[in-house]
Amino acid sequence: MTPIERAARALGDIRFEDEVGTPPLRSILSDRELTAAVRAVIAAIREPSAAMIDDAYESYNANGGSLRDVFMDMIDKMLEEG
Repeated sequence: MTPIERAARALGDIRFEDEVGTPPLRSILSDRELTAAVRAVIAAIREPSAAMIDDAYESYNANGGSLRDVFMDMIDKMLEEG
C-alpha cells in the first residue's frame, strides 16, 4: 500500500462527531474523493518550514545520511508544529 493509499484509508476512518454511531468519512466520500483530498493536503504541505529543514540537516548528520529517517523526522517536526 502506498503512503497516499494509507492516508486515504486513515482519512476515511475519521468520524467528526463524538456521538456513538457517527459514520466515518468513507461512508460519505468515495475512495476517489478521499484520495483527491489527501493529494490536496500533500500539495499544500509540500514546502517545508524552517524548523523542518533544520531537523532534516540534524537528522541527516545523526543518522548517517538515512533519507528514510530524514523524511520521518521532518514529518514528525511538522506534526509538532501544527
